[in-house]
Amino acid sequence: MLKKTLCLILVCVMVLTALPIAFAADEKCDCRRNPTIRIDGLNGVDLIRDKGTASERRAFPFDAAEIKDLILNNKEAVWDVLDTNWSAESEEAIIDAIVGLMPDIEMTSNGDSLFDITANWSAETLDDHKDGTLFNYSYDWRLDPFVNAAGLAEYIDDVRALTGHDKVDLIGESLGGTVLSTYLSVYGTEKVGGCIWFCGAQCGVYIADQAYQGNLYFDTQEVTSFLHEATPDTFEYQLLSILMQALADLGVTGSVLKITNAIMKKFSETGGFRKLMLRTFGKMPGVWACVDDSAYDAAKDYMFPTAADKAENAGLIERIDRYHYEVQANLKEIMETAQRETGTIAVISHYGYHLAPVVPDSDVMSDRLIDSARTSCGATFARYGALLPEGERVSA
Repeated sequence: MLKKTLCLILVCVMVLTALPIAFAADEKCDCRRNPTIRIDGLNGVDLIRDKGTASERRAFPFDAAEIKDLILNNKEAVWDVLDTNWSAESEEAIIDAIVGLMPDIEMTSNGDSLFDITANWSAETLDDHKDGTLFNYSYDWRLDPFVNAAGLAEYIDDVRALTGHDKVDLIGESLGGTVLSTYLSVYGTEKVGGCIWFCGAQCGVYIADQAYQGNLYFDTQEVTSFLHEATPDTFEYQLLSILMQALADLGVTGSVLKITNAIMKKFSETGGFRKLMLRTFGKMPGVWACVDDSAYDAAKDYMFPTAADKAENAGLIERIDRYHYEVQANLKEIMETAQRETGTIAVISHYGYHLAPVVPDSDVMSDRLIDSARTSCGATFARYGALLPEGERVSA
């Protein structure tokens, strides 16, 4: 009798244990289509400080309306800077004010976040996948690409467990291209069905190359061309575009930009711009990943000019070196391996837009932020508004 009772209990336990498993199996997806994970770019979602606490607030992006208060609260320093012969005190006041727009995004000398920052996003559901919705991997873009690649690896496992699929397809968009490349270099393609670099930063970003060397410059015609190209095609805005071109032709825009360029030149020469960068984007390994090989050593020399600077930021330098030498320098091999092992990779590049005119020689084909020659991993493009050497067609 005891044996029968024990057997009955054991059978009941086995049945009850199997029920959730059977239920879970029924809930898995049988669409035979790999889940697709889109890896966000820079500022894909808000960064939140102290999420879930009474002091929770948005860390980035900052509220543009605060710029007016910045100017009003520091008007004496602003006027001093506009005179292009400012004092060290005015320079420090301007730096403090700009950092004050986004005080929560500062980093340590090791490239870690100084505060508790979280990317503000929530995971998709199985129903989203069945409806064809992409899974979205959002992350703190300031951090080391290796840190975010580890987060992506966990997310891939979560998506696989949720959907029951063995593999996922990956799309690295903008800065997400660096995270995708880093993931492949560390974790390989075992769980990957195919990958797309979509207007990615994996080959560097010209604007980052220049910014990390203090080379900001505004050319009159390039600024005018950019604003004209970015202007909506309505009567009111086109009228505004004509007015902007007229101001450029009359020399008004050039006069304003001449002062702006003089300020930026001195701000770089005094070390003020470097100080500002080191309190904002200059200690972010995720943004350093956008500096191309051609500018990398010069950028490090500009940002860390002395032995003391290098020693103070040794942890950060070790991190950015790792990405540069293990991932970016080996990108061709990483992509070829992905193609060979998955059979499916693609590179998509936007073109036809003027690069944001904040650096020298910005009249190149781009998606407005990243030049198309970089996002395409080396394709040939005509300059913005020009023809290919044959002279018969615009760059395809």
